[in-house]
Amino acid sequence: MFQLKTFYSMEQLIKYVKYDLDLGDTFCVYTKDNDTLDLDIDSLYWVDDYPDVDDVDNEIYPSSVSEKNLYYCYSGQQFADVINVTQAGKPDATVEDYIKALNYYSQHDTFLVL
Repeated sequence: MFQLKTFYSMEQLIKYVKYDLDLGDTFCVYTKDNDTLDLDIDSLYWVDDYPDVDDVDNEIYPSSVSEKNLYYCYSGQQFADVINVTQAGKPDATVEDYIKALNYYSQHDTFLVL
């Protein structure tokens, strides 16, 4: 069962979102590594609430994100959009294909055609 405030492998997270694209409205993906925001198959990713925004447009991250010194990596809505487009374009896509498409979108702000 999908839960916020939990670490997931990219494979697990992709499976959950493929099953229910609406999950994208409920979470953001956070990472331990700020040097590269590229997703990979071996790392674990924290899923938690979207950041709040204060009166002067500063993002206020969930307390668990701050306490764990994590970095924003991906919006759940964009994550779900990439999963949806990839699944529609290549129904037999592998986890590696999804990760490639997610990284491409993150870097180019457009979908990768597989």
